[in-house]
Amino acid sequence: MNFFEQFKYCPCCAHNYSPKDFISRDFVFHCPQCHYEFYQNGTPAATALIPYAENPELILLITRNTSPGKGLLDLPGGILRYGELPEEAVVREIQEETLLDIKPTAILQISAIDYHYKGYQVFVVETCFLTEPIKDNISKVSTDEASSIGYYPAASFIKHPDRLAFPEHAEIFKKYLNFLQ
Repeated sequence: MNFFEQFKYCPCCAHNYSPKDFISRDFVFHCPQCHYEFYQNGTPAATALIPYAENPELILLITRNTSPGKGLLDLPGGILRYGELPEEAVVREIQEETLLDIKPTAILQISAIDYHYKGYQVFVVETCFLTEPIKDNISKVSTDEASSIGYYPAASFIKHPDRLAFPEHAEIFKKYLNFLQ
């Protein structure tokens, strides 16, 4: 089920939406009673590609400790909070998930991902930042969101994206490796 399909009532006046109240061209509910337009926009997220200082072809990945993709590898990151800039969100999210302080240096890629969350499909617009390389020992780090953290060869996921919580991230790794050449 798409995320927007869960909404049955206008959030302003509680009018019961009918199918004709959803305008698919604009992805918006239009309430015929109070005229509120309830847009179903993409959710912004920020992730980081963090290279290992000793070997930039190795990148930091977390093993997800939460759904979706629990137990699979993932770039650390997450959803922006209200009013937060992507650059701020990525620093906060990396600190929460890895206990590391990072410095974003460039936007590597902006992607659209279908994110399956609690039985719904959410459209996520993700900004992936390249960061300064790190050389921290991360082998014993674990957090609520990451059961483990490690350095992995970026190239290994281009042919085997099934090891990733979000297989779309293989494109980010490909772009990163091209950037290194």
